[in-house]
Amino acid sequence: MRHHQLLALVVCLGLLPVNAAADRVDRLLQILRGDSSYKVRLRVVITLSEVRDSRVPPALTAALSDENHLVRGLSAQALAQLGVAAALPRLEHMARRERNAYARRMAAKAVRRLAGMTLKGGQRLFVGVGKLHNRSKNGDALASQLFHDALEREFGQVAGVATRWEGGPPSAEQLRRRQMKGFMLGGTIQSLGQHRSGSSLAVHCAVRVELSTFPENSIKAFYSGETSVEVTARGAELESLYRDVFAAAAQEARTQIVRSYLGRQMQSRTVK
Repeated sequence: MRHHQLLALVVCLGLLPVNAAADRVDRLLQILRGDSSYKVRLRVVITLSEVRDSRVPPALTAALSDENHLVRGLSAQALAQLGVAAALPRLEHMARRERNAYARRMAAKAVRRLAGMTLKGGQRLFVGVGKLHNRSKNGDALASQLFHDALEREFGQVAGVATRWEGGPPSAEQLRRRQMKGFMLGGTIQSLGQHRSGSSLAVHCAVRVELSTFPENSIKAFYSGETSVEVTARGAELESLYRDVFAAAAQEARTQIVRSYLGRQMQSRTVK
């Protein structure tokens, strides 16, 4: 019976005057917060993803902590669909720390979509990835290559950014002809290591990433931080763990650099 009542509530939502619809939204939010059936809560999340109401974003953000991973994952998707940029910090944390693979993947997709929404405009940027130094005693050249690939992949997902150029990095004249600004990412793997504890293996790294103008080489933004991943030790391949920890580090670097500098460049109307 409860499922039928919810369906009727959803159908009526689009047929009622504004004040009445607002009352129905309030009822949906109560169901999302308190219904014992995860299927009912899922249906509410799907419905709210189409509702433009100031009460919806806080409720969906709270649902990122729902006990059911499907509800958490679809809540992340709904926040991205509604363009709730204020949810980025929670989604970024979820993309790093969520234990369920599905919910973690949905959070990462939501982060990429929301980050891209902040970078609208006709102007495009070239963001190449240059030389990365590995100052740790682990990973050798493989670690630098994995981090390079992760940065190229992450920044390549940002709307309006190109990370590759046919024939190698462009010249200043090539950038000018295409009305693009040029930047280059460089950085350092400051530490890289692993630690076993019982049946778990944790891999951690500390990195610094710098964004410089290209070809002028004037530093404009940087990211410095630490990330880690943890798995069951049995059967774990170190290269795969390195790839995962550098992917997490690259995501954090991209988020910080986009927020602190690149976002403003994408919104600019003129090429200086």
